[in-house]
Amino acid sequence: KQWYQRRVRGLKLDVIDNYKEPKIMIIDDLILQLDRNLAQHFIAGSHHTKTTTFFLVHSIFLNNENYRLISQNSQYIFKNKRNFSSVKTLARQILGSDYERLIDAYKYIGPFEFVLLTFHPKVPEELLVLTDLFKCPSVFL
Repeated sequence: KQWYQRRVRGLKLDVIDNYKEPKIMIIDDLILQLDRNLAQHFIAGSHHTKTTTFFLVHSIFLNNENYRLISQNSQYIFKNKRNFSSVKTLARQILGSDYERLIDAYKYIGPFEFVLLTFHPKVPEELLVLTDLFKCPSVFL
């Protein structure tokens, strides 16, 4: 199979939607361009256009309606070690009394590493909290 790569400045979802093959879209440093179109892409558009989207941000919680929609419709969340109090809040929201699983994973990772939270419905609960994804994955139970 042949790979096609195209870099686009700014948030131009029509460029992605016009390409019909399965694709990966990486949105980086565009937090100020959050709008209803991007939220709609996360809710239904990415599924219908065969797009896996990585939305890179530096805050887990942002006081923005569209950001909340995106967050609630995400299947995977990557996060670095910054802002540990937000991580504790997120851990309690998604794991309840078992929140230490996520806390332990965050304590485990080193600089420039991440924790992957997997919310896809076909992924077993045991694989919800992962680290070392590109090495030998570590599962936190």
